[in-house]
Amino acid sequence: MTLKLLWVASLPSIAEGLLPIVPMTTQRMDLLSNWRVLDLTEDGAMLAGKIFADLGAEVIKVEPPGGAPSRHRGPFLGGTPHLEKSLFWSALNLNKRSVTLDLAHPSGRARFLRLVQTSDLVIESFAPGRLDSLSLGYRDLSQAHPPVVLTSITPFGRSGPFASYKSPDLVSWAMSGYMWMTGDPSRAPLRPGGIEQAAQYAAVSSVGATLIALQHRARTGRGRHVDQSIEQLGPWMLFQSFAHYIAHGTISKRGGVRIQWGKTLLKQVHACKDGYLYITMGTGILSRGLVGLVEWMKADGMAPPALHQIDSATYDPTNLEQADADALSDALAAFFLTKTKQELLEGALARGLFITPINTIPDVVTSDHFKGHGLWQGVAHPERANALPHPASPVRFVGEPADPSALAPAIGRDNNAIFTALLGLPSGSAPTQVAPPQAPKRKPIPKGGTSPSKPLDGIKVLDLTATVAGPVVTRLLADYGATVVKIESDARPDSSRTSTPYVGAVGMNHSLYYPFSNSSKYSFGIDMSKPGAAGFIKKHFAPWADVVIDSFAPGVMEKWGLAHRDIAQVNPKVIMARIAFIGHEGPLRNLKGFGNNASALSGISYLTAWEDGPPIGPYLAYGDHLAAYYTLAAVLAALHRRERTGQGSHIQVSILGSILSLLAPSFLEFAANGVARKPMGDRDDLAAPHGVYPCRGDDEWCAIAVTSDAEWQALAQRIGEPWASDPRFATLKQRREQQVELDRLMSGWTSAWDKHKLMRALQASGIPAGAVQNYRDLFSDPQLKHRGHFVRLNHPEMGLHYTHTSTFRLSDVDPSPTLRAPLLGEHTYSICKDFLGLPENEIATLFDQFLQ
Repeated sequence: MTLKLLWVASLPSIAEGLLPIVPMTTQRMDLLSNWRVLDLTEDGAMLAGKIFADLGAEVIKVEPPGGAPSRHRGPFLGGTPHLEKSLFWSALNLNKRSVTLDLAHPSGRARFLRLVQTSDLVIESFAPGRLDSLSLGYRDLSQAHPPVVLTSITPFGRSGPFASYKSPDLVSWAMSGYMWMTGDPSRAPLRPGGIEQAAQYAAVSSVGATLIALQHRARTGRGRHVDQSIEQLGPWMLFQSFAHYIAHGTISKRGGVRIQWGKTLLKQVHACKDGYLYITMGTGILSRGLVGLVEWMKADGMAPPALHQIDSATYDPTNLEQADADALSDALAAFFLTKTKQELLEGALARGLFITPINTIPDVVTSDHFKGHGLWQGVAHPERANALPHPASPVRFVGEPADPSALAPAIGRDNNAIFTALLGLPSGSAPTQVAPPQAPKRKPIPKGGTSPSKPLDGIKVLDLTATVAGPVVTRLLADYGATVVKIESDARPDSSRTSTPYVGAVGMNHSLYYPFSNSSKYSFGIDMSKPGAAGFIKKHFAPWADVVIDSFAPGVMEKWGLAHRDIAQVNPKVIMARIAFIGHEGPLRNLKGFGNNASALSGISYLTAWEDGPPIGPYLAYGDHLAAYYTLAAVLAALHRRERTGQGSHIQVSILGSILSLLAPSFLEFAANGVARKPMGDRDDLAAPHGVYPCRGDDEWCAIAVTSDAEWQALAQRIGEPWASDPRFATLKQRREQQVELDRLMSGWTSAWDKHKLMRALQASGIPAGAVQNYRDLFSDPQLKHRGHFVRLNHPEMGLHYTHTSTFRLSDVDPSPTLRAPLLGEHTYSICKDFLGLPENEIATLFDQFLQ
């Protein structure tokens, strides 16, 4: 089957019009081409099905006869609500097919169960218990088809004290703790900007979780129930601040345009001539970047004398007295005001600076700087002469057809083809004649068998990653059974080994930051700067590894002779995944940056702000964990294909592209309608009141999201004051028009409440509400305790300490880490002897040369 595709090489300005339609055809990617997915998700969770479709699976969207509820969500093509014109729907349902079934009716359920018998997995996002009430829960599906995998995406997980809580996006971010660190310290916490970010984020995580379950099925013949929690995303994303709480009981606070590094608050958002920029400051390479910026300032005559003699080897802005840090910020601010965003971007690229413009939505869609990075694809629409630009998949399989781009389906478009081909029902007229589904080319699923202790047992991973995104991928692989060997050295240690907080002493084996992303791994010490080190890796580890993952800057692995082409010479079946800030090709490939900088470029930093304030952006490494979940899914999909075909893969993942994928509706709204989404603080298009309100105590808050008039009536009854029954607030339209006054009144009422008591009282009345939880709250959160989110490990240098478990659960699979975090080079000798089979005398010689 071929699909009509449209690719965008670059995006001209809106004034020039979008691209002409230049259709192409390409074969669909075959990574998961032997799988069929039934998609019952709604809202942001629909992204999971889109990712499966991008990876080649046949995804059948199952909708009620009148169409899925998410079709009613804007923005809409042309600005007028219409079931077939939702840009939100379009963004999250590319490449899917659509059938209509009434699951509330026995005949619809019966037909659905027959579809299940032809399928590999079902994904859903109903409230916990809903499918069970329809006799379509995991037990029912497994009885109908034992190999089926069911993936449930819910705010808190399928069971536990909060499982039944209503939790739209605002409440999910509040309860997860992530909101606590985002926003201005003098105002309420902020949720990440954009539409349905929390559910989309969880959807990405759920794909990797599902693929782990399918790996397990390949060995045992049995399906699994995958239970993805949105709340558990937050503690992972707060990794470093959480480490401070566990180590010292310190509750870090949001800094707005500043961020806490060490003992110092450093300003990282600055105004420039035509907008705002983001600068990442810190130690090591970040200090070198700051010195390069000072050289630029000196050339322009704008560096104060105090900065003239700074040395990148010794200058540490995270250890400055606050007055000195503020003086540094003032000097930088004066310089930045003399430059445009374009000048700063070009200067950063030329000088190796960690500076990026904070892009608006129009900036992103019309940017010439994103040419050549494969960040966009155009999708033809029957009502438009020009293609609509959608973010491309952030995952690229090098040398293979890129992700297909078929328009999201009309309601029930594929009823005739699918019901006839799969269920043998009589052929009838269908709205559109489409190709029947292809029979999946499956290997037989094993019948029974002994379940391995972990789903990924036997898979060997070479880990050449550092900091956040890469180590999170490899930790998740290791937690679920893969053997992961981390390459590191004291000459160039992972920055998480040299970052606070330290426990017991200051040193590379004492940072509590490190175990959060590096438990369950083996450490192999090797100084890659020494002659022969890279050759050793190629000779001994390239043949050993099933998977190689790196997160070095573009060009580093090539310099070492460890690029994909080099490793594939030794191991043609190797799966190599490479994570980069923007990408490994294109004009911005050498731009320096971390996840914070990617947020700035993507548009999400611009949207995460108050209407009357500067852009603040989501806290820290928003894109890093997202890219980690995309990489996990890509690696597991590649492993599945290799087991089926023997083919290796070269994967490239963009951190920037990962964030863009969650902002697709906003980009489409601008491209199609010329409407540029602006910051809204904590307000929402579809709910009012919708905000974070003060509660009793210092910096204590509760998120409340009233999504219907019925919920407002329940809230008014709970409030019990005359103003709550004022006719001015009777309808959503009226409440949105009166939001300033409504927020003032709400704040006066909530301020007398304890935040958790208020949450429980409102949820008992059917009103979505959630405490904005800090680290202490999360550690005592009964839902996280129920999920077993935190576990204790015993480290030889740091003693007993807590770390996370994954954000998802697989039925009958222990999510705990398999090992505590390693000491640097702890396993070098044993790996040489036991994994690589080297003789003792050779090992001794290698330690003299480059091993540690």
